[in-house]
Amino acid sequence: MSYYGPLNFILFNVGYHIEHHDFPYIPYNKLPEVKKIAPEFYQQPYHTSWIKVLWDFIFDPSHGPQARSVGYHVNPNSKHAVNGVANGNGVKEIANGNGVNGVANSYGVHKATGHNGSIANGHAEISISGRRGGRGTMETMNRFLRCASLRVKMLTAEDEWSYDEEPHSRRRKEILKAHPEIKELMGYDSNIAYIVIAEVIAQMVMSYVLMDASWSTVLICGYVIGGVLNHSLGSAIHEIGHNLAFGHGQPVKNRLLSIFCNVPIIAPMAISYKKYHADHHRYLGHEYQDVDIPTRLESFLFRRPITKIIWLIFHPLIHALRPFYKSPKPITGWEMINNAIQLIVNVLIIKVFGMKSFVYCLSGTLFGLGFHPLAGHFISEHYVFTETGQATMSYYGPLNFILFNVGYHIEHHDFPYIPYNKLPEVKKIAPEFYQQPYHTSWIKVLWDFIFDPSHGPQARSVGYHVNPNSKHAVNGVANGNGVKEVANGNGVNGVANSYGVHKATGHNGSIANGHAESAKTKSE
Repeated sequence: MSYYGPLNFILFNVGYHIEHHDFPYIPYNKLPEVKKIAPEFYQQPYHTSWIKVLWDFIFDPSHGPQARSVGYHVNPNSKHAVNGVANGNGVKEIANGNGVNGVANSYGVHKATGHNGSIANGHAEISISGRRGGRGTMETMNRFLRCASLRVKMLTAEDEWSYDEEPHSRRRKEILKAHPEIKELMGYDSNIAYIVIAEVIAQMVMSYVLMDASWSTVLICGYVIGGVLNHSLGSAIHEIGHNLAFGHGQPVKNRLLSIFCNVPIIAPMAISYKKYHADHHRYLGHEYQDVDIPTRLESFLFRRPITKIIWLIFHPLIHALRPFYKSPKPITGWEMINNAIQLIVNVLIIKVFGMKSFVYCLSGTLFGLGFHPLAGHFISEHYVFTETGQATMSYYGPLNFILFNVGYHIEHHDFPYIPYNKLPEVKKIAPEFYQQPYHTSWIKVLWDFIFDPSHGPQARSVGYHVNPNSKHAVNGVANGNGVKEVANGNGVNGVANSYGVHKATGHNGSIANGHAESAKTKSE
């Protein structure tokens, strides 16, 4: 709504807000002319007093933060449309505390929103409408084994890719159909609380012991001991972020325990991690929504062994800042609580134990999540290590014991609501679904990441698939796995692409000299 009143003079005509949104490149002093030139388009209700606006906002029960307009539109045929009729704004609100049909939701408000979808009484209900291209292909294609690397996408025209399904969704349905007993493993395990309490106490004891130690001792202990414990606590935060400590019915307990885990980590990351990690599961492989995927700038800068080592050293900082660049979200109240508590804790550590103890805890985080054997799991999970284009890989080795079985990563993405201590049982119950290649050494993972020319940030898997009907489809022949690399620096046919690498990807498709080439193939 616009405001036509005297205070526009002070605020550069910001009140002419409809006009401004209609034409954001018209300067403030000419916005009144828009209304004069096209008065028939500006007959909507308007404000004449911002004081009255504030009065109504405070004392009118239908107003408040929840009354902010959202750009969705009600489907008038929705079963939740009141009396089968929705107003043209897409938002019908009943702010009487009784909700709809005598049932009150948490706000006393009924909001219908989305594309053939609605939110009523606190439950989201979505129906799919419209044509979805390639539906048949999606149903028959195993997305889990058709992921390519970020480099492939960078070398291919954007319009030749589509993201239609999270790679594990179809696997999950097939596994549960064959083994419905897996549902019995879902739940939570509160015993993790005892483990993390012991680890936090251990870190505080180390902080006390190292109060007067030499700086070299502080840093060595930070790498060997602090790195292990803080990384373990970080994995616990991951587990608790899935509400696997106290269950989905106890969100406050889960959040408080994760904030407690955060204490010796120094950087306030517990709540922010949960917020962005949810998108990692929901949009696994989506270049922009999955914030675990490196940026294209990272892929360009860190391609040689020395630069990849630098990337690993600074990985904690890069990984922490990337979400706020790629897919920023509003700060939540819990994040503010996390930040405030961690700030107080950090001050107490310095006051009680001293700066060396603070550096010990901080170095444990930077070392443990950076150039450290345990950090190999960051690479092992979703980077392309096989010719199958496998979206996720598991690690079956002794270090799972320290990191709450985070190595059982295929199992975790298949069933994110199964607690860590029951993930090995998934593989035992459904062994036929877990015959893929796997890792046995995170050190070997780091070695290959650094010294194999085809590896690096650009080798992170992305869950996109080349369009087999691409306009670039010219006699394209490639292996069916989607990830054939020739890292000889000469490219293809004597012409080097920007990386000196030929990658074949997609459905019998290839990328040569920077162009996507793919041939049609039958449904797999």
